[in-house]
Amino acid sequence: MIELNKVYTYKIETFFHPQCPKSLVKSFTDKIRTDGRASSPLITSYVGEWFPDLEYVDQDYIDFKGFGLNIEKKMFTRNGCKFCPSYMVGSGRKIEPEVSRKICEENNLIYLLADSNEFPNVKVIFVDGMELHERHKSCSIGYNNKWRNFYFGCDVVS
Repeated sequence: MIELNKVYTYKIETFFHPQCPKSLVKSFTDKIRTDGRASSPLITSYVGEWFPDLEYVDQDYIDFKGFGLNIEKKMFTRNGCKFCPSYMVGSGRKIEPEVSRKICEENNLIYLLADSNEFPNVKVIFVDGMELHERHKSCSIGYNNKWRNFYFGCDVVS
């Protein structure tokens, strides 16, 4: 069973081949730490290992199911976290908080927030979707000590 608002901490030990050039390891590690597009597929593959009772489903608005829950994974990066549907995030796109909230409510979503800012150390927390929408009405969690400490119990990485 998963617990809401509990921080789970993991270390990804053997991601790179021992013979991988150090410059490539550094470059890719920096990308994982700062860009949700790079870290998201990696973290998705590990969630099944860390939480074996969760099944990856890749449906609209739902990434995992388990324990009767619908779970959407979102990455907490150096820029914080946008937890609206992915079709609302990106250049030229508009975040619509009311629509996001409605989707969250209709799907009874739990958000899995994953922080890979200190990769290979990764922190994960499960948060009730409606709580998140109440706390962050713009569907965006700012990246600062207040929110990183609130969700993950740690300060911003310098």
